[in-house]
Amino acid sequence: MADFLDHTTADSLWKATCWWHGQQVNHIPPLLTTLGNLATSTTGIYAVLAEQFFPTTPPPILPAQPNDPPAKPPRPFHDITAEEVALNLAKTSNTSAPGQTGIGYKLLKWCHAANLACLTSLFNAAITLGHHPWRNAKVVPILKPNKTDYHVGKAYCPISLLECCGKLLEKIIAKQILLDANCFQLLPPSQFGSRDYHSIVDAAMCLTHSIQACVKTGHVSALILFDIQGFFDNLHVDRLVHLFSLLGFTPHLCAWVRSFLTDCHVTLTMNGESTPELVLNHGTPQGSPLSPILSSIYLFPLLRHMEQWKFHSLLTYVDDGAIFATGPTHKIATNCAATALHSMIEWLSHSGLGINLDKTEYISFQPPCATPQHVRYEQPSLSLGLPGSWVLSVHRANSVRYLGIFLQHNLCWDTHTKMVAAHG
Repeated sequence: MADFLDHTTADSLWKATCWWHGQQVNHIPPLLTTLGNLATSTTGIYAVLAEQFFPTTPPPILPAQPNDPPAKPPRPFHDITAEEVALNLAKTSNTSAPGQTGIGYKLLKWCHAANLACLTSLFNAAITLGHHPWRNAKVVPILKPNKTDYHVGKAYCPISLLECCGKLLEKIIAKQILLDANCFQLLPPSQFGSRDYHSIVDAAMCLTHSIQACVKTGHVSALILFDIQGFFDNLHVDRLVHLFSLLGFTPHLCAWVRSFLTDCHVTLTMNGESTPELVLNHGTPQGSPLSPILSSIYLFPLLRHMEQWKFHSLLTYVDDGAIFATGPTHKIATNCAATALHSMIEWLSHSGLGINLDKTEYISFQPPCATPQHVRYEQPSLSLGLPGSWVLSVHRANSVRYLGIFLQHNLCWDTHTKMVAAHG
């Protein structure tokens, strides 16, 4: 293994890595274009994937918006220490795929062991100057598991192979941001992803507890599950930097975040070829240690705004969301959830985001021994007029999957609770 690491290249190291939950493909088949034709050439396939992965014209949005929470007082951001660099380096793997330069974590460990001030001074200078030097990425298409058709661009996910030196700096900054988020309660508790002490299990248990509480009190609950479309690829830089400043981060860190997200040079590697370089000035790379916490910060004003709701709530886990509403009848609970969904979609549109209509699901839960009033107002479907000319119509499902947990509704409950929660 040591000889392999000493003589490996970026391409050979990546080929030695085998994933299933996101498996690299050696050959991408012809892909359907927006016109319904099959793109068979490398140029045509690249155009389909580039349109799916890299939206080049983000919609214009306002960095500051009326419903933004008040700004927090600025806090000092301490310098990176040699101990922090060593601690984060110790948790990296020598087999991680390097970026275009081929410099992996093994070489960085040698460098830091030989001179503790080298990487430490370099990282502190980058933050002080508000400049991120490592903005080149090699993007590899990854199969999304369990898709029925791999001739469409949305069946693939872009994974960015970034420079290890840049990822090390991003990892250190991400930990400092998470520390501030925990100490100063910067993020609302309804955001379960990309933070400490908030796991998938916590999100699922919180949701199931709310459903069971409604059942025990004799109320009907309605649940809408949705997915934010192209979340990482559509984060607006000016908006995100403004939100960073609202949370009290120093100006030079805000400038560094702006540099990290702008003027990014990416090449798409597929079928043994690399496409021409593309420059991106929006979105955050999938593969960066900083991307999860950036996404959480981007959504925190929405979750703060939704805390003012009555009889309904919003939970998110990165780009997966759940709107939960209650009421004395199916009709009231469903209308309450639909109103919340409409309000959330409007907020997302003002921030350059939207939901995936194909992945939107709706289910309701009623208490055992439901009264005739409950039955009379049953809602077999959800129909919602969205901003613009879209109309969302979703049939009520008997079971849904949320973060790997199946929630099942039995209309003939003979016990106090007949909701099933099982790992998928």
